[in-house]
Order: sequence, then structure tokens, then C-alpha cells
Amino acid sequence: MRRGTEIIDHAYEIARLTAMRQTGLPAAAFPERCPWSPDQVLDDDFLPGVAALPGDMYD
Repeated sequence: MRRGTEIIDHAYEIARLTAMRQTGLPAAAFPERCPWSPDQVLDDDFLPGVAALPGDMYD
């Protein structure tokens, strides 16, 4: 799973940068690392909610 984790980390980094660019939000608005485990990312039935994010800024 090591290689899978590296792929997820890389994809998340690109997605985070894209989201910052598209929304104009600061980096602090997005977790630095993917907040979901590789098992969650690969689970077709997993659907994260806002409350699943660490340090939820919407509390």
C-alpha cells in the first residue's frame, strides 16, 4: 500500500493547490495532508462530510 499512499498524497497535493487557485482561499483553509486513509479513499461507499475534516472551520 506504500505506493498507493504516495499516489494519493501526490494527487491530494495537486488537488489542494488547484482548489486554492480556483477558490482564492488561503492554504490554511485546506488540510496539508489528505485527511482520509487510503482505505477510505478507495472505498466506493465512503462519502466524507464536512464534519469529517480535522479542525473543521465550520463548527
